[in-house]
Amino acid sequence: MNKFLSLFFRYFVACAVFILLYLYLDEKGSILSNITQFNTIIIAPVILFISVHIYLLIIVWKTIVAKVGGIQADRKQILHSFFGGRTLGFLTPGQTGELLKGLFFQENSKKQITGLSFIFAGYGMLIRLVLGSVGALYFLLYYSVQYMSPENLYFKWTIQLLILLVIIGWIGWRLGWWRNFITNTVFDFWCTLKSQLLSNSKKQAGVLLLISLLANLIACFAFLTLLNGFSEGGYTLEGFLAFEAAYFTMLLLPVTPAGLGIREGSRVYFFTLIGYDAQIVFFASVIMFVLNIGIPAIIGIPSLRYIQRPST
Repeated sequence: MNKFLSLFFRYFVACAVFILLYLYLDEKGSILSNITQFNTIIIAPVILFISVHIYLLIIVWKTIVAKVGGIQADRKQILHSFFGGRTLGFLTPGQTGELLKGLFFQENSKKQITGLSFIFAGYGMLIRLVLGSVGALYFLLYYSVQYMSPENLYFKWTIQLLILLVIIGWIGWRLGWWRNFITNTVFDFWCTLKSQLLSNSKKQAGVLLLISLLANLIACFAFLTLLNGFSEGGYTLEGFLAFEAAYFTMLLLPVTPAGLGIREGSRVYFFTLIGYDAQIVFFASVIMFVLNIGIPAIIGIPSLRYIQRPST
């Protein structure tokens, strides 16, 4: 019953944040009217960037399974576990369902694959943590001073965001989300990563980290390209920092399924700090969500048939 209430609350928070954000931005002008401003030709290179992003992640996952785990898995099994994990990630808080890739392998290797899933997720987590903390620190130190006035809109948004973080953090602590996340996810990742570094080549770990970094940067480039489709901003360092800072916020708040609502709200917040139109950022974030998370999750639905059942 507690698990059901926890799941219901997560979906409720996701829908509430998303709807409230939409209504708040729509009051300032119709969000749908921004669709007519979008240069649809931009979709083609964005899809290309996201395809490369996903392809690099598949390479990382395949390398981890084969080189780190020493498991000989065929191409079909790698793809089913990757996209099936995407589907499970779409349904779980902070996309933690992607850690369940072991379900797509035989019973005798499920535990090992689950450990490899932590390594796979850990590379992305490490990139987001480092780059995101740099971005968040930049906005905290620079813009907090520039806009430190109770009458300033961004100052009010910052206070409201901090209050929301405190409330969600307190609720999450009471329900055990943070304890479970820290003990079951972060701790297991560091233990597994340490084991990998001790038993495998550091050069191999460096290559995987580099590929993960490239995948992250390509995702950032895809989002900035979407914004360019509205003739908004450009490929700037501040745009990159805003994207990573928003990623960092999602990492700190693995509350809603697939990060829905938290993702859009954090991107709107950080990008409006550097002068982007909030409605355009929101709409671009929705498009990015559909292309990068929604469609791969749909592709992975047939893969759920290949979840290995426990032997009886």
